[in-house]
Formats: sequence, C-alpha cells, structure tokens
Amino acid sequence: MQIKATDREINCLKKRILEVKERREALRNKLERKTAACLEKVKEKTARIARL
Repeated sequence: MQIKATDREINCLKKRILEVKERREALRNKLERKTAACLEKVKEKTARIARL
C-alpha cells in the first residue's frame, strides 16, 4: 500500500521533524548542563570531606 502525500504535506512533515530534532538537542544540552552542575557539587562536597 502506497501513501500519496502532497508537496505541502511533505514540507510540513519535514519542518516538524526539524523542530523535534532541535527540541531534543536543546533538552539534551539542558540535561548535560544539569548533570555537570551536579557533578561539580559532588566534587566540592568530596573535597570538603577530604580536608576534614
């Protein structure tokens, strides 16, 4: 079974795919920043404990 789509529909889908990819990238970057911040806090706490 073959689905026929108009050029307009195809362009809308391409645009939507790009939007989703950009959103995923933004969320991934946000998560990486949060993870890095948490790791930094852990390092600081570990260093503080080591000095005791």
